[in-house]
Formats: sequence, C-alpha cells, structure tokens
Amino acid sequence: MKSKIAQQVLGLAEYYDKTLSENQLSMFVEDLSELDFEQLQFAIRKYRQDPLNVFFPLPAKLIAIITPVLNEKDEAQEVANLIITAVSKYGYTNPEQARKFMGDLAWETVIKMSGWKHICETLTIENEGIIRAQIRGMAEVVSKKAKRGELDQTPQLPQSNEVRKLIA
Repeated sequence: MKSKIAQQVLGLAEYYDKTLSENQLSMFVEDLSELDFEQLQFAIRKYRQDPLNVFFPLPAKLIAIITPVLNEKDEAQEVANLIITAVSKYGYTNPEQARKFMGDLAWETVIKMSGWKHICETLTIENEGIIRAQIRGMAEVVSKKAKRGELDQTPQLPQSNEVRKLIA
C-alpha cells in the first residue's frame, strides 16, 4: 500500500513540477496512509481540478478534502441551531430534555448566557437573529476555553510586561 501511495505522491509532484527528497516522500506517505487508496486518488483529482491550487499540496490539504476539519465557528453555528430548536421543542419547563438534546457545549453556552429559563424567556421571533449571533459568539468562547482547560476561570485583565516580570 505504501508503494502505491508513494507512486501517487510522486505523480502529483511531477504534475506540479516539485522535486521531493526521500525523507519528504517518506513523511508524505506516512501522513497520507490514513486515507485508503481510493480516497487518496479522489483527493488528488479534486485538488488538481481546483483552479486555485497552483502549488504542490501538503498532505493535510488532501486529507481535508476527504475529512474536512470543523472549527469553533462551525461548532458555534451548530450550537446556535440546537439551542434555538430546543427552546421551541422543549420550552423552559423541560431543561433536562433540552440538555440531552443539545449536548455539553450547547448547555455550557446556555449557562454562560444566564441559564435556560432566561434564554427561553428572551428569545422571540423578532430578536432571533441577535440572540443567534450572541449564542454563536459565546459558544466559540466556551469551546476555546474548554480546549485550554480554562472553562471555570473568569477572564482577567492583561498584565503589562513589567508586572509579569515582577510576579515571576
């Protein structure tokens, strides 16, 4: 299988007039081995067919064609949709069902936005766009803080370099 991947990578390198060292080829093959051969061929074809792609790709670009990476903005959009759906589906009298429906990121976002009852009472047809944007913003912050292990920490004022030197 590795030799087939190597042949595909070398063919792609030739297509983009790129010379690869043995070490580079070995790393490319290692990175791309998470794709099966048909997926790799598909990703290479899709990459070549995009007129914006004029340079030889890194393996991550080809992998992303098959398995796109979700970021905080994508998650935040989904959280906003889940929360707004849950408000109409469960209402403020059924927070436990809403929590199960939405998942942890959405529920933590609800908590940071003054709680389930508050969101249910505040959300209207007229302000849905504004509330949706606020939810997306908060969900991004909650996601990033959770990934950093800082979910339960309150924001602090930044310190100047002089203060940091004195503290350290």
